Amino acid sequence: MLPIVLAAMIGTASPAEAYANALAVMTALPQPASMKFAAGVTAQGVGIRLGNDSKRAVFEAGFGSGFKNAASWRAELRTSDNTATVRDERGTVLDVRSPLFKPVWRSAYEWAQYGLHGRPPEPVAAPTAAPVADGDDNVIGRVIALKPSAYRIEDGVAEDCPNAAPGRHLHLIAVRLPQKYPLTDVVVERETQRICMMRFNLGESGALSLTGSFQLDFGEASGYWVIKTDTAHLLFRIFGMGTKHADVKFVYDDITFPTGA
Repeated sequence: MLPIVLAAMIGTASPAEAYANALAVMTALPQPASMKFAAGVTAQGVGIRLGNDSKRAVFEAGFGSGFKNAASWRAELRTSDNTATVRDERGTVLDVRSPLFKPVWRSAYEWAQYGLHGRPPEPVAAPTAAPVADGDDNVIGRVIALKPSAYRIEDGVAEDCPNAAPGRHLHLIAVRLPQKYPLTDVVVERETQRICMMRFNLGESGALSLTGSFQLDFGEASGYWVIKTDTAHLLFRIFGMGTKHADVKFVYDDITFPTGA
């Protein structure tokens, strides 16, 4: 009976109510203690590589020597503090901050709050400063990043979930500061009220300006609701060289959830 009730709720709720309800459902879903997986990536129109910056992995997209059109890396995520490691081509285990290697719901907040490169390192506090609990800081980030009041929410064009389950497409427009509130679209699974797709705007500036969109597709894995694919549609503006379109897709497979982690 519960799935029928939820389906009725999402069908009658306003767009803003449907989004708020879906956030509550997602937050209440069980999360694994840890997760091991293969992150396979393919790219068209651009090359990709995994850089090593002082034992920290940095995902890079660009052109020239060292960039490839496809790669796969083994990674491991500990969800209690959302920390991840990845093994590069040389077998070196690197810490990683990018949400690309954190395919769980909590990472949606990191996408919205910090973008491709993830949460920056914590500043070193002065000796007299009171410590800030990591969990408290994350709560603040969550409220800021995806809060319903930051967006004008309306029904979008018909769009089902990536797994073809019936969904309700919600289109979000930042009330102000679109760079701070980059979420543009969500699809909510009608039967369960879980979010099955999220789409964000991307934007970085510099000698190589990057704009575009990034989409997270959710699905089942051993009873957990996780991110199964990430897809980016990018537009590079290279100073003095014009523009270039590119597509990058991450697929997460060979997913296991070690016990006792």
